[in-house]
Amino acid sequence: MSIANSNRGVGGTDDGVSKCGRARFGISRLLCAALGIFCFLGGCGVLPEETTTLDVVFDRTGTLQDDGLYTPMTTTDEVRIGDSVGNMEARGFISISLNALPANANVTKALLRFRAIAAAGNPFDDIVLLKLDHVDVVSGIDATDFIATPIENSIATIDSLPTNAKRDVSIDITSQLNADRAAGRPISSFRLDFRQAPTVDGQADAVFIDASDDDGGPRPSVVVTLTE
Repeated sequence: MSIANSNRGVGGTDDGVSKCGRARFGISRLLCAALGIFCFLGGCGVLPEETTTLDVVFDRTGTLQDDGLYTPMTTTDEVRIGDSVGNMEARGFISISLNALPANANVTKALLRFRAIAAAGNPFDDIVLLKLDHVDVVSGIDATDFIATPIENSIATIDSLPTNAKRDVSIDITSQLNADRAAGRPISSFRLDFRQAPTVDGQADAVFIDASDDDGGPRPSVVVTLTE
């Protein structure tokens, strides 16, 4: 082998250095093999994980009505999904900034979290299921985004919320967030809507999500688990 040849003495005979070198090489191979078996059996430590919380993008989080009127969370402290007394449908948007994530970070878990209540009418009885789509609104939100084709349709379903108390909701968006990073998008965005809205019954049926722009105020966020 090349290691042995590099240590050959004059005349082509092995000296003590070459024998020692081959011995060390053999021991290293044995140690590597043993380490491989140790890791295969689960003895190797895993990469350290850490968690961080990503904040919303204020002007990409809000309510879009079917008449094209968009109200960001900077104007009001909530995101509304459902319909109104005048039978106007509203869809909600939540966008999360990815800028705080290190470029080389490996995201192993991402949970979208928000607090919501079905405070108007009976949305889950009248307009049934609340769906979450993965969308691209990097360039902004306008009337076309109300029915724009999503990146991924119906990634989650919310089938009920209380009418007299707010509930914390948690949705796994790991694959969607990683897809946005791979595509070079600086935000991850999601659209919420009742597929059967509006009810055309002259009654407001709606869900409200806390979306305060005050520091420390309740608003959506994403808790990310990552390794570097």
